[in-house]
Amino acid sequence: MKSILALAITAFAIAGTGALSSTVAAGETGNQIASANNNASNHMIYEMTPTTPSLAVAVLESEKNTKRPIVFAHGGAMGSWDFEEYFMPYFFEKGHNVYALNWRGHGKSQLDKDYHSVVIADNIQDLKNVVEYAKERSGKDPIIAGHSQGSIITQLYMKKYQTDTAVLIAMGDFSGALPSIINFYISRFPEGKKKVEAGDMSWFSTGEEFMRAFMFGEETNPKMTGWIHKMALQGVSNALLADLAATYKIGDALGKPKVLLVTGKQDPATPKSMIDSTIDAYDAEHVMIDDMYHGIPTSKNWKKAADAINNWLEN
Repeated sequence: MKSILALAITAFAIAGTGALSSTVAAGETGNQIASANNNASNHMIYEMTPTTPSLAVAVLESEKNTKRPIVFAHGGAMGSWDFEEYFMPYFFEKGHNVYALNWRGHGKSQLDKDYHSVVIADNIQDLKNVVEYAKERSGKDPIIAGHSQGSIITQLYMKKYQTDTAVLIAMGDFSGALPSIINFYISRFPEGKKKVEAGDMSWFSTGEEFMRAFMFGEETNPKMTGWIHKMALQGVSNALLADLAATYKIGDALGKPKVLLVTGKQDPATPKSMIDSTIDAYDAEHVMIDDMYHGIPTSKNWKKAADAINNWLEN
């Protein structure tokens, strides 16, 4: 049997040339507004950026908030809802104006090409557009916080555009994470080895059982089923999957930004090798949260991570 990494690269490359079961169209999954029980959520609005394509951004703003704004970049197959439930209201109440983007083709964001033709470079441009949008609205350079795929895009953004503060949530060096994710799938699901060897990566972006185990482990949450179902409907662009398999060098960020890596102790995507290589690449600080899988912003223990990020930003 090939090495896990070799299998993963081959499978992702195959995924980039074929069709997965995702049938999403722009605007199909929509956005989920934060809990009405949180006062901040009552002030959440949705704006469209004046860009091509136009991107939907969840916004919480107040003239009373004087700290630097935060732009949140969601994970693959997710949307701004990744941060709307907990992180956006939390950091808004801490004095930050907050903006959560939707990648093109996600939520209400528009598309300028076929969904399965979207590549990493498109997402880097999306992030740039929303960072500029947040800066124009707030008058300050934003902090960028990316979750999972959003963390990967944040790192590649930092190689092209200068930012001085970034938070990488549940993902650093993706080449180090990929073999661990494949191993997790093979160990948890009897059909895993056969699918990976056949180049079938549909489970990665549309498999609800895998997503539940990968994101939340044994956690239970009444909203979890809805979140996972939305992820399966959304899926990940085939071309972007192939792009993720390509080798890229992390680090070399412009201006040597201050970087925090936040990981969950049970997260299959954050093995020690990935953590170490990410810390080395950015001289990053690292916080590991107990009882946490990959879905940190929507986990039952989300506040542990949010508190750690807030403490780091304040110091």
